[in-house]
Amino acid sequence: MPFFSIIIPSYNSERFLPRCLGQCRRQTFRGFELVITDDASTDGSADVIRDFIAANPDIPVTFLPSEVNRGIGYSKGLGLRHARGEYVVFHDSDDWMDDDFLEQGYAYLKDARLDKLRFRIRVLNEATGRVRVRGTTPHTSKWTEGMFHATFFKRSVFVDNGISLNESRDVGEDLYAQVLFNRRCSSFLCVPEAKYTFLYRADSTSGYLTWRTGHCLDIQRETDKAIIDEYRAMREEGSPDADECLLLFTKQYYFMLLQFCRRLPFREALAFYGELKAIQDEYFPGYLGNRRLTLLRDNGEPPAFRAVIFICAFCERHGLMPLLLRVYSALDRLLHFQTK
Repeated sequence: MPFFSIIIPSYNSERFLPRCLGQCRRQTFRGFELVITDDASTDGSADVIRDFIAANPDIPVTFLPSEVNRGIGYSKGLGLRHARGEYVVFHDSDDWMDDDFLEQGYAYLKDARLDKLRFRIRVLNEATGRVRVRGTTPHTSKWTEGMFHATFFKRSVFVDNGISLNESRDVGEDLYAQVLFNRRCSSFLCVPEAKYTFLYRADSTSGYLTWRTGHCLDIQRETDKAIIDEYRAMREEGSPDADECLLLFTKQYYFMLLQFCRRLPFREALAFYGELKAIQDEYFPGYLGNRRLTLLRDNGEPPAFRAVIFICAFCERHGLMPLLLRVYSALDRLLHFQTK
């Protein structure tokens, strides 16, 4: 049985798969399998995958092509159901691992058998070519990151607790599963090395160019609704995870706001903020009173990111969000103009 299952959901990824699969082939640790889904691609993705399988008979691959497009949430869930490894890694088809990513992961996991292990992530902006490393601090916790990238999950935690992904979702499916997993995760480690590159594309499902107002509001409402019972249970238990979970969803709320408001006219941005805040208030009415929502206390995020979240919260507390959105919109248009 493989130690790792690498789950790769693919949809129209013909131009990215050669690099993604090539880095899988170059892994210095060989105790892994690939579980690759193809969500009814209309390009040559399926042919790229089949060619890779034929050229690499030494690598165990489960290929799961679909005739109907069902979205990335379904694809990841399908991959998880077919995984056999002790640990699973969810790997986007346009991302890539360093050659020793699995080897380094095994070095941390072989004795400790942690429930969850996360590496730092390099974020490459395809449009600008800029690379930044998403940081960590000594207080980084299992709740700090909402996405699956560069993370090893113990598969038995999913299986034993009946945890599944929200398979109807194209955005935010990671966040839903993370809440369920984290509540049942008893051991976690975040290491300082960056061994995984995340390709940020504005036209991908996580990029702002594909988003629409109604879609964004639906994402926020459906995600909050899906996890609210878990959050309330943590709160009733007096678990410290409750404040961590609330902070995660507050960050998600501000991320959605700032990402979608990019290049929106001010009046549209202000209207969107009003609708988004109404959803946040409905499910998390006390979010601005969270003791972890502070600039001075290390909440696991690097200082610059922590400052952005604090500024958003400060402006909300003092009725300054319209001013912040006006300044943000003006600055974004200026920076966009300068980089054209």
